[in-house]
Amino acid sequence: MNRSLVVASVVFTGFFICLTLPANSHIPGPLKHPLVAQLMFPVLILLLLRRNPLHNGLGIGNWRKGLWLSFLASIAVLLSCFLFAKVPAMQFYYSAPKWGTGDAQGILLGEWGRLRELIGWEFLFRGLLLFPLYDAFGPVANLIQATLCAVTHTHKPLVELYGSFPFALLLGYLARRSGSVWYGVYVHWLLGFSLEVYIAIGNKGSIPFL
Repeated sequence: MNRSLVVASVVFTGFFICLTLPANSHIPGPLKHPLVAQLMFPVLILLLLRRNPLHNGLGIGNWRKGLWLSFLASIAVLLSCFLFAKVPAMQFYYSAPKWGTGDAQGILLGEWGRLRELIGWEFLFRGLLLFPLYDAFGPVANLIQATLCAVTHTHKPLVELYGSFPFALLLGYLARRSGSVWYGVYVHWLLGFSLEVYIAIGNKGSIPFL
């Protein structure tokens, strides 16, 4: 067990959570950029500790297993988002104003921003944190990363806060079984995308792409 890596992973993840809490608006913007704070810094930590980032979730992993598990997770995500989209608190929080405006470029840029954020997010929790902890503690590591991930959702609607824990467990399971965070990036993106589309459809009564 690489104790230095375990300590570095936990400390950095806790530090990042503190930095990104909504109350900490004084933190410089570049430091909070997801590809800087959640991807570049964790990769640097792994390299300094002589650990290959590709073996901590950045590689492609077992792509057959990853694709199959992603397909099953996608079904669960689409069904759950259909239900969550009916919750008034979620409708208010995710009003999705970009849908139905006819601004295709704005929609594409918004989805690219979402994907860019999730790449860093998944590597932070399901890469830097999960893989070293799994080597140290076994399956309990998934509970640890899911708990820390849920803490970052305290400012979200209660239904999302409660749902973030089992969803983080699912993403952690997916990362460990496939050996990669990229499948979780897709599943997490699908959740945000489908939730906003469902809410927009409910608000407008039609498919909101135009």
